[in-house]
Amino acid sequence: MIRKVSSLDHNTGLYKAEFKLLDADKKVIDEGIESNGQGYVIFTGLTPGATYYYVETKAPDGYTLNTTEYSFTAPQVNDTT
Repeated sequence: MIRKVSSLDHNTGLYKAEFKLLDADKKVIDEGIESNGQGYVIFTGLTPGATYYYVETKAPDGYTLNTTEYSFTAPQVNDTT
């Protein structure tokens, strides 16, 4: 999960930013992933321990597109149920 926030107020989540998700080889595996009303973006179906990249593809109305590509490692999930 990531959060898209305003550069002027890091407590303000931004709605309707769109992202694409890439695998370790930088192949697109999902796109059109939209931030929710609090600015959160949830990536699903990830392999724990695998490296992924994401990039914003559409900025919310009135905001500038951030085309920086970010990497992350999918976390291990502890299922205690």
